[in-house]
Amino acid sequence: SEYVESLDVNMIISNITEKLLSPEAPQALNYLLLGFTDKSASQKKRLKLCQAIIKEIQSCDISNRSAVALVSRIAQELGSFPTSHLVAIAEACVDFIRASESDSQTSWKDLLPKVLSEVGSHREVEYAGAEMSGAEFKQRIIQVICSSSWNPGIVTSLAAMFIEIQLSEEEHQQVVNKLCNFFDKMSPQEIPPLIHQMLVLCKNQHGVTVFLSLRKYFNSKIYTKNDASEDLDSITEVCESGSKEVADCESMVLYHTEESAKLSRGCVTDLLKFTKTCASIPEIILDPFLLAVLLSLSTISAYEHQVMETLKNGILRSAQEEERRKDSAWLRQMVSPQNDFNQVLVKLIQSNVCTRDKVLKGLVNFCMSLLNIQASKSKEGTAEILWNYGRHSLVYVVKRHRQVAQTVLKTLTDHIITGQNVTQYTDCLVKLCSVAPLVVIDNLLILVRLLDFLGQLPPAIARRVITAVLSLVRISTKLRDSFILILRKALFSRDIETRKIAVMGFLQLLKLLKVKGLAALSQSEQSFSGPSVFTQIRMEVHTQ
Repeated sequence: SEYVESLDVNMIISNITEKLLSPEAPQALNYLLLGFTDKSASQKKRLKLCQAIIKEIQSCDISNRSAVALVSRIAQELGSFPTSHLVAIAEACVDFIRASESDSQTSWKDLLPKVLSEVGSHREVEYAGAEMSGAEFKQRIIQVICSSSWNPGIVTSLAAMFIEIQLSEEEHQQVVNKLCNFFDKMSPQEIPPLIHQMLVLCKNQHGVTVFLSLRKYFNSKIYTKNDASEDLDSITEVCESGSKEVADCESMVLYHTEESAKLSRGCVTDLLKFTKTCASIPEIILDPFLLAVLLSLSTISAYEHQVMETLKNGILRSAQEEERRKDSAWLRQMVSPQNDFNQVLVKLIQSNVCTRDKVLKGLVNFCMSLLNIQASKSKEGTAEILWNYGRHSLVYVVKRHRQVAQTVLKTLTDHIITGQNVTQYTDCLVKLCSVAPLVVIDNLLILVRLLDFLGQLPPAIARRVITAVLSLVRISTKLRDSFILILRKALFSRDIETRKIAVMGFLQLLKLLKVKGLAALSQSEQSFSGPSVFTQIRMEVHTQ
């Protein structure tokens, strides 16, 4: 201690800063700090040394490991600092924040929260020529930081710093708002690390502000550039919207949101409560980015029911309001058109974020949940609206993402085979076979399995299944021949309705293939490859 106190402070600073880049620097600083006493002169030397080291860390290219070790050692000494020295360290940190330009200049990030925590417990603090409490000083420093100009390169570090500072609700809102205002000033690669910190910062409050700001950001970068003017029936090629950097950014944001949901952070719960409340204002939640977030969250069992119900209510409310607007000239003048869910869906599927497994899985599950709605006498119109959305959505998803076709087709056929009132499923199957025939043909075994149950289906449902299959027989000889064999078997059924279905199927098939008589059947088979099933039918007809 005596040796350290005898040394000139400038010499101490010179020696330590020369060794700052060496691995021994943290240990050297530790020895020096242990040598200072409680005397006023010694404490002043310690303050100057700490300020010099923080300044050097800011300006030189020191490794992150060494910087953390040095700052942590200084932080350990803060408990023995007098109030005036703590104020000086806090002021130095604020100055460094204003001057910092990149994440490599963030020595203040780990130090300032500890300084403010220490000062906050003091009853009297002198700052800027005025006396105040430690809590008031802390509040003043936060106000100064928030009113300062920040370089976008340090925003992520600032978010991490504010996590460690206990903020009032008003201060927290001010900090979150300022951080969100930097989205447009940052590159897409910088946003996911910032969102990771902000979701932690907002784990108990103001999480909705973050998601609404992200909604605005991605709409401007991706979704407003994609007008999605095509409808679900006419679109054939789906373009990739937005730059790859922004798309990757959105995907990483969803990943961090999913991780927050797994940790049960309040920001996710607040978002779900907000969307439920906004079901009466569907244009807020019927948005591609928020829809992607909600669909991703729906794959987590704890949130699935709430998300599905919220989206159903929002879609239904949007459709009902648009219907009222069309029926009233006054409403058409006063109220702007509602967002069409089909158009929102097109925008979402055209974006790269829909290639994420959880978003795609959530979307398929949601479409199926729309088809699963049971129609009661009092709510037939409601069910029809939701069925229509579910049918169009599923068809477009399968057309765009073939990897889900097997799951969708199997689910549809299972419902058709085992259900009672299944017109919504047969309508979806008919549409799917018409719009995406090659995708269905790639999963032929599922369709053949459904045909095996043709004789056991109610007549109306069987007719719809036949209508779906007929759109495929021209492009698949294997399906055509399986279909003919199943119809031939049905012709000899004891049930008259089954025989009627078989006759109807054959007549439709003859009409489709433009076969004018039995004599032409053997000729028509020459235009196809495969077994001579037509000839077998003609022989059986003549022998009976």
